[in-house]
Amino acid sequence: MKNLLFLCICFCLVATTKAQFEKGQKVIAGQFSFYTQSTQTNSPSGVSNASDVFAAFSYSSFSSPTTLKGFGINLVYGDNSTNSIGNSVGVFYNYTKLEKLANRFFSLLTEQQQ
Repeated sequence: MKNLLFLCICFCLVATTKAQFEKGQKVIAGQFSFYTQSTQTNSPSGVSNASDVFAAFSYSSFSSPTTLKGFGINLVYGDNSTNSIGNSVGVFYNYTKLEKLANRFFSLLTEQQQ
């Protein structure tokens, strides 16, 4: 049983560390967050509330096995108890250059199993 567990862990490490990308592969990513805060103030109401919602979406593709280029959009909506509402929309461009961690990382893990 111990050997089977060790073999499964090694397989998971090898499977996740051999990431290879090809030109033309696409990546779709997103992020969503929600923030809320309540504070005591010296105002007549005594409490101040604020909340924000943030969402971002991006689309990228590999122009080479080590270069990822793309674009995206982010949206923010904020509201607080002083009747102030804020909205914003943004567009962004991303460029990511990937570097090798080690030349023989994959082969080193497989050699240790034997």
